[in-house]
Amino acid sequence: MQQPICFWTNLGFIAAGVAWLRGLARGDGRGPMRGPTPYARALGLLMVWMGPASMLEHGTLTTTWGFFDAASIHWFGLFVLGYLALRARPGAAATRRGAAVFWTLEIASALTLALWTWREEHVRMPISMILLGLVGVALLAALLAGRRVGLRFAPGAWRWFTGVALAFAAGAGFLVAGAAGGPAAPWGHGAWHLCCAVAMLCLARLLAAEAPADATLTEDRRCSADAAPSRWDMGSRPANLPEPGEGPPVASGAASRGVLTAAEPGGNVTP
Repeated sequence: MQQPICFWTNLGFIAAGVAWLRGLARGDGRGPMRGPTPYARALGLLMVWMGPASMLEHGTLTTTWGFFDAASIHWFGLFVLGYLALRARPGAAATRRGAAVFWTLEIASALTLALWTWREEHVRMPISMILLGLVGVALLAALLAGRRVGLRFAPGAWRWFTGVALAFAAGAGFLVAGAAGGPAAPWGHGAWHLCCAVAMLCLARLLAAEAPADATLTEDRRCSADAAPSRWDMGSRPANLPEPGEGPPVASGAASRGVLTAAEPGGNVTP
């Protein structure tokens, strides 16, 4: 084993990914990252994979095995960027077409990038830095302006963004300190791994902090057969909300007694 400290600190990625995956069963299902959905599971598996992938590089210090370390970062960055783009289009994650386009583009871009970085080793690090930078910019843009396209986050999402930023900043500091040499140099890169693992978990929690704006169908989505909501995009359907294709809800007898119902303007729908 060439770099034991850097090798074993990659267990942080595995721990972060497993913690995320285990917590999915406790989600309320009112968003693609708030329950055991394909999107949330894929994110967790990518986090777990970053551990063994980096172990391959630091255990051997060969460029061949180092490909997997770089590829794991690239795939994670591509996934987060693609997911944010998907959620920026309201209802897209709830359709077969939207899911098919998302996964097709994700797999195609990941394979294309993998083929390129396998042949051109010198581009692995720059692409990693560019993708991580784009992820940070995209997250900030989603928090600041996502509301304009229907992408809303709970107020607590900012604390998770702060966690991502602080963890990456601390990791970068350790990385620079380790590169400077000295007795603590071997621990610099190892501390970077642990900080990145914390940042990845905070990023996942940030995505899960998306406000469940899809809990009630809009009229245009009810009129589209292809926009039939999935169980994670809709969450818990109100009992008196019609299924797609059905007529509008009928006011109950309580309306004649002056009680507002879901069929009346201003009526409250109890989830």
